[in-house]
Amino acid sequence: MLTKESAHFHSQVSARMLELSVGLPSPSQQVVEKLLAGQGLRRTLVEACAGHTPAAALPPVVTHFAVRAASIVELLHLASQLHEDAGTEVELLTRVALFGLAAKEAAELGQTVSETVAATAADLARGQLLDVQRTFDSGFSLSDYEELARQKTGQLLRLACVLGGQVAGRSLADLEVLGRFGMELGAAVQTLDDAFELELALGGPEEARELAGAYFRRALAQLDELGDEQVRERIVVVARTEWVKLQ
Repeated sequence: MLTKESAHFHSQVSARMLELSVGLPSPSQQVVEKLLAGQGLRRTLVEACAGHTPAAALPPVVTHFAVRAASIVELLHLASQLHEDAGTEVELLTRVALFGLAAKEAAELGQTVSETVAATAADLARGQLLDVQRTFDSGFSLSDYEELARQKTGQLLRLACVLGGQVAGRSLADLEVLGRFGMELGAAVQTLDDAFELELALGGPEEARELAGAYFRRALAQLDELGDEQVRERIVVVARTEWVKLQ
């Protein structure tokens, strides 16, 4: 259940995404509007890593940049969804436009953000290529899958955590911690999403859930090195809440 402040943050992110898509042709805007429903974890991670806790709301200036950072993450996510759904020509062209909007928004937030987003976009594309390879490769191993899980959802959640930390001015050491946490959490989420296919490879549902749980525990362990205790506790609550929903 979102707090009042978090619900407002989520609505601000959706509003920013719609604002960014105004220049797109009407069919592309409709695609964006349709995909906006059901988004949550990524923008919540941005907000939490930026420093929002139940005891401390974000300062207005940090909220402004966090909203824009979360919009970038969500635009990349929407683009990746369009890849997975294949879709019409309009959807495929909209995917290209969404990557462009994310890049433009990142550039306006400065070189550091822009470089971080560009690197993530490249890794996401690589993850999507690995996903296509998995479809046609009967010899796709478990280690191959682990790389795929990190390059897809792992990279996206890593970006959410790192951008949230960047807009809050966190240290390089903390950004590294947040990045590792996001990567492992993403691998856990992706593994649960692919549970049926993994059951076939691992031998059963228990083995698939065990692998996902190992990723999740590894994600939480990364946070032991985070300098801000209140932020660490908030991120753990966000992760555990989402994990329960996914079971």
